[in-house]
Amino acid sequence: MDFSSRQNFPSAALSAIIAFPQKIPMPDSPPDSSRDSAPPSAGNSAAKGADAAARPPVFRLENMLVKNISLEVPERVDAPSFRGEPAVRLEMRNHSRVFPRPNCHEVSLEATARISDGDHTQLLVEVAQAGVFFLEGETPRQRETLLNVHAPEMLYPYVSQLLSDLAARAGAPRFYLPPFNFRALYEQKLRAIEKRQAEEAGENKTRQ
Repeated sequence: MDFSSRQNFPSAALSAIIAFPQKIPMPDSPPDSSRDSAPPSAGNSAAKGADAAARPPVFRLENMLVKNISLEVPERVDAPSFRGEPAVRLEMRNHSRVFPRPNCHEVSLEATARISDGDHTQLLVEVAQAGVFFLEGETPRQRETLLNVHAPEMLYPYVSQLLSDLAARAGAPRFYLPPFNFRALYEQKLRAIEKRQAEEAGENKTRQ
């Protein structure tokens, strides 16, 4: 599932980078030797099945790569100059695909930052940061949440750093984007899909 967002960040608010876990931990308990030596029974099989169902999915970042970097100075600007703190208008999109490796997906977070001084855009910076994520033992609903919420959260600090570094090389003051709520954005997208499906179902019912 793909989604996009557009936000304006005043420079005064650009002060923090999101913190995140890189892996959902699995239970780490020592094996029970007495259970291993006991003959299998229906009760033991049911208990093992329940333990497997209750165990959280494995989700970890395997690899990262930068897929696109672009820095553009508008034609009307001879050289970027900033009299004060810049304002940053940020547009983000994310999408995922199955990666050609067992249990792996590639998630890309693309961001476009328009950096302005007053009413004039001084810089246009675009980056695309991708990560390869390993997933195992997840349900379809968990997979959607991991790929649309947790994976972008893990990529977002790197996107923020790339944008700031590129802008600084072109003469802009360094900035840091505030934490971004990918879960709220994903839930908003789901509500929009449900609303559209309900409207389409109502239209079909009316036609019948």
